[in-house]
Amino acid sequence: MLTANKTLRPHILFVDDEIDLAETYQDILEGFGYRVTVMGSAEDALNYTIAHLSSFDLAVTDYIMPGMNGFQLARQLRELRPDLPIIMMTAYARQFKPEHLGGLGLQGFLSKPINPTELCNALQRALAQPVACLNYSDAEEGSWQRSTQWVAGR
Repeated sequence: MLTANKTLRPHILFVDDEIDLAETYQDILEGFGYRVTVMGSAEDALNYTIAHLSSFDLAVTDYIMPGMNGFQLARQLRELRPDLPIIMMTAYARQFKPEHLGGLGLQGFLSKPINPTELCNALQRALAQPVACLNYSDAEEGSWQRSTQWVAGR
């Protein structure tokens, strides 16, 4: 479900406890034309969702976070907004199997660090709405990976 006013850019709720990394993704997604709200915890994201129930079109959440994890958040978001597309991301993708995704109705699962074009394409598929996703060249991708690794303290 897109926002009622179709002239608005899609609004993404982006949840990651690594706030500097989340803000890097925010800048990237805003460059693709999305509106992005960043939350640093699942609890903050849940409270935001309750207060602004239909203000965003899609949620992207990290899996590993202090307190409530991404799967727990996805379950809560699904209860509040059954139609909400949700994409999970993690640096620990090897721990998960495809069947982990089915019960939550996730629209995507991304492994960190996430290439900006890959993220944009996942959002585009989940929203079923074409958005111009830039293709990053190898040089740009290498530069992006170095910057996100630095931001994440890796």
